[in-house]
Amino acid sequence: MFLHMLRVMMGILVLAGLLSACQTVTFGDDQLTLDEMQGTAEAVFAEAAVTADAEEVIVAPELPALVETPTPIVPPSLEGDAPTDASDIVLGELEPTATQSVLLETVAPTPTAAVPPFWEVYFTEPRRPGAGDEIVGRLVSLIHGAQTSIHVAAFEFNLDAVAEALIAAHVRGVEVIWITDNEYGLLADQNPGRGQFARLQAAGIRVIPDTRAGLMHNKFWIFDQRTVWTGSMNVTVNDTQANNNNVIVLHAPEVAAIYEREFQEMLAGQFGPRSPSSVAEQWAIVEGVPVQVFFGPEDNPISELARLVDAAQQSIHFMAFSFTYEPLGFIMRANAELGLNVAGIFEALGSKTSYSEMRSFLCAGLPVATDGNPRLLHHKVVVLDSLIVATGSSNFSANAQQSNDENLLVIASPEIARLYLEEFERRWAEGRTPEFGTDYSCD
Repeated sequence: MFLHMLRVMMGILVLAGLLSACQTVTFGDDQLTLDEMQGTAEAVFAEAAVTADAEEVIVAPELPALVETPTPIVPPSLEGDAPTDASDIVLGELEPTATQSVLLETVAPTPTAAVPPFWEVYFTEPRRPGAGDEIVGRLVSLIHGAQTSIHVAAFEFNLDAVAEALIAAHVRGVEVIWITDNEYGLLADQNPGRGQFARLQAAGIRVIPDTRAGLMHNKFWIFDQRTVWTGSMNVTVNDTQANNNNVIVLHAPEVAAIYEREFQEMLAGQFGPRSPSSVAEQWAIVEGVPVQVFFGPEDNPISELARLVDAAQQSIHFMAFSFTYEPLGFIMRANAELGLNVAGIFEALGSKTSYSEMRSFLCAGLPVATDGNPRLLHHKVVVLDSLIVATGSSNFSANAQQSNDENLLVIASPEIARLYLEEFERRWAEGRTPEFGTDYSCD
């Protein structure tokens, strides 16, 4: 297993040729209301189809239409994993745990935090009162524990407790710098219920926006150049309390140095395609666990994810807020045809657009579901062979590949993979199988 782990992780050090996309997603993570999202989704995706780079597009083979009934979709088995024979959004501001009374009961989760020697994993639990406050509390505790520096590259922000902790750290002499998106960060700070960035600036903390049309979509923190906090979660009420997200914390100076290099590039004004790639140096083996980091767009993160998926031997499980990148979906479906166990969960709202990859999976007869959270499934996760986890800020879209500042963390650990597969099972248990003829067709 370890040899396979090293083979796969070292293999992804080779730069991939660009797999140009034919879909683009331009939603911010935490901005539109539900009505606005539904009203503009088709227009946004239609515009994306016109403006996307069409060179070298990989086209999936044409599938026969299902004449009578669809291929039965059954929940995927996570047992054994042996081959068979065959720009995200806010849906209104919430007070912490304010929606608990209207949410349905869910399966009882297993513990969502683990603290081995160098890593921690957390999942938001919108249906468990207080769960979001626990994750915010863990972030605040890391802020309080910082001695020299806190460097943040994060898309959005509206949590008072975090602002207060950062100001306290600054007052005691810790260097605090926050790089954010110009539109969804500083400009959004003027909206009602916001103003946290203004508080940081008034206290003397540097808040630096990007200046591009592309998003500064990262969600990572570096503490004392020793600890990294990353994943899919924005530092907002909605993402901590209402949306399904994941956080991974690595207490590893060698990994923190990788993120610090990217932070310093952005600090010097090198955003988007202007940022140089140092992908050959963006890996480490920490306590026997291989870790690889890709930054977008300079490292072509979704192409690299596609290469990693292509190397899977047994299983592919994914949870996707936005999955419109056809080459990645094509490779997953091709692996399913070879006998791999492939299954996924799509955010329900995004899957309703014509550019979502969900229809292609369903028409190929693969087990996929839409999430059951009335708010958002905001994960951007792939788990391979019950061993390798890919997570971070990157949606499976052309913007993550070509335009946005993103990070994709790949880590090979059966213990970490088990936690992410448990989250997959929880989300699958509350999800819904799309209905042929009602939710999709295969014409």
